[in-house]
Amino acid sequence: MKKLIAVLALYSLATPVAGGGWETGLSLHADMESGVVSKEMKALGYILGCVDGFNSAVESLSVDVELLDESNQCVPKIKAGQVELIVKKYLNDHPEDLHYVACSLVMSAVIEAGHCWQKGASR
Repeated sequence: MKKLIAVLALYSLATPVAGGGWETGLSLHADMESGVVSKEMKALGYILGCVDGFNSAVESLSVDVELLDESNQCVPKIKAGQVELIVKKYLNDHPEDLHYVACSLVMSAVIEAGHCWQKGASR
């Protein structure tokens, strides 16, 4: 799990948002709770991009770099609406973490919800 967290930290450091700033949990939470469809869709796109990006990083890093072993790979297999609800609940339950980079919070939410399992395993 420590290796997974290390990869997650590296990934979150390399994930700037358009406009030169960083998306934080606070800004992601505000977009998700805004009631403005365009902001809510932006938030959903960001969340799905984090999950897709993490999956891509795991696939490439696990082959080329020994940061992850087979038992620590996170391959979320959940629907977009599910991951959105999981992230929303996580952000609501962890207001003390909203200053962190949003992608790291997205993946923490998915991992904490138990939607990671060994690559190739069925669930």
